[in-house]
Amino acid sequence: MSENIKAHEMPRAGTLYAFSVVHVAAKKWRKPMRIGYVDLPNGARVFTHLEGADLAIGDDVEVGVGAIGDDDEGPIRSFVFRKAMR
Repeated sequence: MSENIKAHEMPRAGTLYAFSVVHVAAKKWRKPMRIGYVDLPNGARVFTHLEGADLAIGDDVEVGVGAIGDDDEGPIRSFVFRKAMR
């Protein structure tokens, strides 16, 4: 609850720690919705939307922008992690 917050550059890639596929969600979210935790090399663990049906725990992933839902104004875009390009 601190107000002493500073911006820090975060790594753009990490390792998929855990994930789940959600089949029942609010109308605006695209289903099935994949969400999970990604471990970053700086020690942070982030909860995030995931993109891709072929994910497995331990995969190398990288951040991008993707559509996670749709509303009256069009696609809802957010940060998503997807399998890293090699």
